[in-house]
Formats: sequence, structure tokens, C-alpha cells
Amino acid sequence: ISISGPTGTFTVSDTLVCKDDSIFFQSNTINTSSYFWDFGDGFFSTDPIVQHSYFQTGVYSPSLIIQNSSGCQFVIESPSDIHIRQLSVDAGLNMEICLGESVQLNSNSVANSYHWIPSLGLSNDTAINPLANPIVSTTYTVFVSDGMCTAQDSVFILVHQDVPNPTFTTNNHCEG
Repeated sequence: ISISGPTGTFTVSDTLVCKDDSIFFQSNTINTSSYFWDFGDGFFSTDPIVQHSYFQTGVYSPSLIIQNSSGCQFVIESPSDIHIRQLSVDAGLNMEICLGESVQLNSNSVANSYHWIPSLGLSNDTAINPLANPIVSTTYTVFVSDGMCTAQDSVFILVHQDVPNPTFTTNNHCEG
């Protein structure tokens, strides 16, 4: 009687992805009746082909434990670590202005492309820090990208419409 143990490899769809993106894992095994994936982040699966998302940035080393019907096991380590990146952006604190005033918006990010919406009232909707001159209270959202990952944040500009219009009247401008 000859019993062949399980053997094989697995492939991953990508080894550099953004946080929350999906990666596909596929086993390429023989003499296998059960699968146990360990993605390296505390999550597991028992399917031969799986889709997994990493929710934290970092470097992960997934592995696959396969077993045949006789109970023999074989551990397959990933040949490459999986690197999970994240891009972040901070549009700053909400602001207040009076009608007719303008304010500088600030996109705090290491991105290489910026897009603010709505564009109405902005000096440049693709600038890192455009000048905003809204005529009504507006929420501006900035979408940023580094060519791989994306992020967004918003800032609210409250426009006070009740700008006082001072008027003066005087009597007896000069004495004498």
C-alpha cells in the first residue's frame, strides 16, 4: 500500500494592495481533501479558492495547511509577503466665514492627485489647497490618489449671510 501525502503550492492575485482591497488566493494542490488558510491577520478560511481583504496596514505572511483523506498534512508558506498600504487625507476643521469672504482649504496628504467637489466657489478644484469663496454654506469633499490607493475627507464652510451693513449719521460734524 502506498499513501501519497498532499502537496502543492498556492498563488495570490497581488502582493501589494491598498487596505480593504480584495486579494484572491488559489490553491494548486494534489491529494488534498481539506484546506486551512491562515492569512496572517487572525482570519482563516477552509475553501480551496478564497477572496480576502486586509483591514489593517502592514506586512502579512499567509500560509495554507492542506490535508489528505488519510490525515496527512502539508504546510505551504507564501513565497512572498503581502504588503498592505493606506493613503489618508485630512481636510481640516470646519470653518465659518461671512458672505463675500474667502478661506483657504487644506488637504493634508501625501497624494499626487487631488479633486475637490463641488467645484463652485473654488479657485482650482484640482489644487492641493484651493481658495474657497462660497456664497452659501457648503461641504467640500477632497478625493486624493497616489496612483494606487485613494482616500477622501470633507470640510464644512458655514457662510454667515447676515453681514451687518453699518450706517452712520452725525450731527454737528464740527464745533464752532
